Amino acid sequence: DKDIVSLSLGDSATVAFVAFPGKLYKASITELAQAASAGTGTFEIELSLDSYQPELKDGFIGAIRCYPSAGGTYFQIPMDALVEGNGRLAKFYTTKDKRIANKQAVRVDRIKGAFFTIDSRELTTDNWLIVEGASYLADQDSIQVTKTL
Repeated sequence: DKDIVSLSLGDSATVAFVAFPGKLYKASITELAQAASAGTGTFEIELSLDSYQPELKDGFIGAIRCYPSAGGTYFQIPMDALVEGNGRLAKFYTTKDKRIANKQAVRVDRIKGAFFTIDSRELTTDNWLIVEGASYLADQDSIQVTKTL
């Protein structure tokens, strides 16, 4: 749901087809579903390639990446803060009052080097991220902050 609202007609995209590993095809969004599919619960989008590609055949399997023109804002989280991860789900600890640790579960947008990014809507800005000692915590543990950055 949150992905479809950031997309607009004409936004750019890339498509990587299994048949041509390592090659990306430029495309743009030409259609956005107004309702979720009853069968899958997902929103369908239609892409059109920017130029004709004669090597492509109907039925090829590929993966797409869309680039919303609205451009959202993201938080960059150090991997050292990660306490659990499964696919696109990451869990880490934050605190609002510097006394109680709160476990957060968020959807990862991207992983790059020693950091992962999350959409800023996943977390309020009044949270402090717990990095050091996070792997020893449980949700709602009492904490004592020794240093902040």
